[in-house]
Amino acid sequence: MEYIERKIKIGEADPIALLGANDAHLHLLESRFPATIIFRNNTLSLRGSPEEIRQLESVISEMLYVLKRKGTLTLDDVEEIIELSDNTQPSSSSEQPVSTGRTVNRCYPLGT
Repeated sequence: MEYIERKIKIGEADPIALLGANDAHLHLLESRFPATIIFRNNTLSLRGSPEEIRQLESVISEMLYVLKRKGTLTLDDVEEIIELSDNTQPSSSSEQPVSTGRTVNRCYPLGT
């Protein structure tokens, strides 16, 4: 299996707010992703398969966005971000469009 490594600098974000009290958010990420996650010197180091790292980068980016927007980040926020990330992953089975059950009405001008 191919492994890659990425580093994400958290910039001005508060590490405790991002990773959670007692690293609760970090532990949640570690329990949901088989990739290795290490935090040192305001940098998250990620190591895992390309797909794991892509998904983790997306989740961490969203965590940083929510933290910046709200000023806080809760465990529920992180859970929701992970769940949304899981739901947006492309299906490996078929690429068929999924019907939402909504009817779209189109309006056309009447001819005179």
